[in-house]
Amino acid sequence: MIFTKASPRVSRPAALVALAALASAALTGCDTTKAPYPGSPDAITRATYPDVTVDGSLEGTTAVDYPSITFTPGTADRPASVNVPMRSRADWDQVVMYQFRWFDAQGRQVGSSQWRKEVLPARRNAQLTANALTSAAIAWRLDVQRGQ
Repeated sequence: MIFTKASPRVSRPAALVALAALASAALTGCDTTKAPYPGSPDAITRATYPDVTVDGSLEGTTAVDYPSITFTPGTADRPASVNVPMRSRADWDQVVMYQFRWFDAQGRQVGSSQWRKEVLPARRNAQLTANALTSAAIAWRLDVQRGQ
């Protein structure tokens, strides 16, 4: 290839950048509908979602005594109640915050308790308890996170 003074010389990197910019503009220009991104399917379903969830920082230092959990369904006279024994597996006391969420027969959340503070004594159990706020509550979930 022979270049004269009148013909501009384009470097290979500049040509590649220009080509990439042109391709990017063509690709982004194709989505004229601006459709929303679809949600990804979750492998954890309502049936397999754990009743007790803990903050990642507590995962290795707390334990739940699942066989000892007591749930008392509500009646016309009193709401449902639950008691969850949780133990610190650490050599130190751990401060946690916990909240119970309550669900009706269709799986809809119908209430939640206030966040409460509890100290889990080193290597010992503490009882995390709550009462439902409505007689429609037939199921519960407990969320626990590290406190201050």
